[in-house]
Amino acid sequence: MSDQKELCGFLVVLQEQEYPPWVSGRAARPYKGVYRIPAAPTPREAADIPEEAGALDAYVFGDFKDFDTNLIPTYEKAAELLGMFSRSPRRYEIIFCCTHGEEEQLERLASESLSVQPLGYDVAGVEGDYWSIVDDMPESPWAEPFRARLNGHGLFSNKEDAEQYLRAYQNRGEPDWDAGLRVVFVARVLPS
Repeated sequence: MSDQKELCGFLVVLQEQEYPPWVSGRAARPYKGVYRIPAAPTPREAADIPEEAGALDAYVFGDFKDFDTNLIPTYEKAAELLGMFSRSPRRYEIIFCCTHGEEEQLERLASESLSVQPLGYDVAGVEGDYWSIVDDMPESPWAEPFRARLNGHGLFSNKEDAEQYLRAYQNRGEPDWDAGLRVVFVARVLPS
């Protein structure tokens, strides 16, 4: 994993993960990881929520995110984007994500006068839509011990559990096991 780029930055996400009506089971358990980015409409379809159209367009095509990482590099840019979503009937929040040096990153954020609440560790594909194999944990018996380790935010409390889950997922050849999945530390940026 040393050849993978270290990621660090912010995302503007839905406060509550939304699931399509045909998905059952997952909606009952909480999930506060990275896979809460709102879905952007394709060029020929209208936004599901018209009040979000401008913000979604700016999020996808504007200068808010780093196009190599899909992360917003500064809190100021994330806060500006969050403001653009303020007309939406859905509630949004800012989360901080990193794949390395969590303690140092939290100290850096504190030195910038940002207050954060650590939520845990997600395991996600970070190239694109941040699909999470924690949120989409298999119903297979092998995954049950890992499901029992999830905290109240639906994430792993420690990095070692997340790394073990990723290895087990890959060793079993689960869907997209080779899609560049990474362990990602997640913290909520609290409003000031």
